[in-house]
Amino acid sequence: MITIMSRTIAKKLCGYLDKQEEVEYVRYGLEIIIGGLWKWVCLFGAAAILGVVPEMIGTLLTFAIFRVVTGGFHYSTYLRCLIAGLFSMLAISVIVSHVFVQLNEQVLFILIGCTFIIGLIMIYLYAPSNHFYKKMTNTHRKKLQQMAFVLLFVWVIINYNLVSIYYEIAWASTLGLLFQLSSTHPLSYKLVSKVENLIDWRSHNEKVH
Repeated sequence: MITIMSRTIAKKLCGYLDKQEEVEYVRYGLEIIIGGLWKWVCLFGAAAILGVVPEMIGTLLTFAIFRVVTGGFHYSTYLRCLIAGLFSMLAISVIVSHVFVQLNEQVLFILIGCTFIIGLIMIYLYAPSNHFYKKMTNTHRKKLQQMAFVLLFVWVIINYNLVSIYYEIAWASTLGLLFQLSSTHPLSYKLVSKVENLIDWRSHNEKVH
């Protein structure tokens, strides 16, 4: 549906500007924008229904910011990406809201420190994920990695200060970062690949029968 909508808008825009040869380029850009906006509407709509909006803010913002510079696995279709994103982000937000906020601050302080160390290791070894930025140069890769390290240092300072102000957001941000870091590991790609192969296999069998 998003592809059809994007192509329709792109055709009208390019027709108005008399640049029909650029329809697919415009369509692709619009599809990313519309798809991204729709995903955020779904995420925060579901979070509002479940009463976990602050937790969703902490989880999603941290995940999204670090994903730009560290990369990570991607599902092959928009629908699969949307479903996986909804499930994972909501799961983290709900767990934080009902479980982790019951723990004392010392536990969170220790976890933030451990996450920072894990982040240093994962960024050094795997970021930015080559699966995410397939055509980047070594220079581009180093710049993204340096940005990831800088963001990690900024994150740990901000998150330590958030603990006493927005406890649930600090928890959500920590788990959101851990989830994003895990998505850069080769094992995550293997897991997603197996899940997609299983889905494709079941879809193929349903069509045959």
